Amino acid sequence: MNPFTPKHVVICLVALLTMAACKKDKKPRPVESGRLLMKVTEDQRKVNRYEYTSGGLLSRQCYHPGFVGVDSVYMDFTYSNGLPVKMTAGTDETHYFYFVDKLMKMEVHEAGKGLQYFWIYEYQNGRLVLELGCEPVNGEWKANQKRLCYYDEQGNLVKKEFYTDLAHTGTFTREKYTVYSQFVNNPDTQEFLNSLRHYPGLKLPPRLATKEAHFDGNGFEEWTTEYTFRFNSGGLPTERTTVSYNPDHNVISRSTVTYTYNR
Repeated sequence: MNPFTPKHVVICLVALLTMAACKKDKKPRPVESGRLLMKVTEDQRKVNRYEYTSGGLLSRQCYHPGFVGVDSVYMDFTYSNGLPVKMTAGTDETHYFYFVDKLMKMEVHEAGKGLQYFWIYEYQNGRLVLELGCEPVNGEWKANQKRLCYYDEQGNLVKKEFYTDLAHTGTFTREKYTVYSQFVNNPDTQEFLNSLRHYPGLKLPPRLATKEAHFDGNGFEEWTTEYTFRFNSGGLPTERTTVSYNPDHNVISRSTVTYTYNR
């Protein structure tokens, strides 16, 4: 549920791309039944805008950080059989590979440099349980990041752990983890699109977490973030307030985003 941060998002995870010069998809996947999210505005300044194909597939996302003289970032998505296979951001590309409809690998390609990084994914009972990031080291690909996901009996994501092995010793160290709680049934439509961008082909957990507690690798709380929503009569969010506070419960950041739909 964090706002988009251009370069890191492209290098870390997954996306979608433009339909221009592509044939119409045989199996279109509507982004959200009924209404489509068109714009998310944060504190009346930062803006994410979304464009779609006639079949309801996300074709472009434009992010503007809200600063004078800072260019917008455009992400264009290309599909095959209803699944995103490439995201283009400027001259860089992110490629996605599937087994049936499950994302198995994501590659990050930089212009003039080729493949720079990739992630591979593993599942258990249909749920993502492992993300493994690999980088080139002396002509070999070696893992340097690992993420583990844990779920409750209803399939809600309740914990995510982050590990690193930057020295490539074969031993990973837990750097931090996040605990998710206070679930609600209503969706967060921006999070839905973020999930499509980062994890195309995956389904969101059945319920939305409105509280995230962040800990360091030793289990000491660093900060907690809570989300408060306003929903319309159709159950879609119209406003989200985000408040983060430290272990002493002192507020360290606060922001509000508003959602605009096509109708």
